[in-house]
Amino acid sequence: MSSSPNFSFLAVHDDLLVRLAGQAERYFSDDPNTSLLKLRQFGEALAQQAAALSGVYTSVDDRQMDVLNALRSDGVLPPRAVSYTHLTLPTNRE
Repeated sequence: MSSSPNFSFLAVHDDLLVRLAGQAERYFSDDPNTSLLKLRQFGEALAQQAAALSGVYTSVDDRQMDVLNALRSDGVLPPRAVSYTHLTLPTNRE
């Protein structure tokens, strides 16, 4: 499976990131659900790697929200960046 030239710069950091990003890009038009799944996996892997490299990461069993909150509380991830990862649903559903 060839990697996307758009994400090859990630290869110096982690081959998994390259593979997941390339798969998300590859599937986006033919299978959008799979593309979203790959993007989620990419985000989880990226957060786990950031936590590991910063000394925050403790377990592969941590939930994504816990990892992001730990990154934020330790000052690794700015609150604004964390806010991009949370979906806010409208409270009034008529």
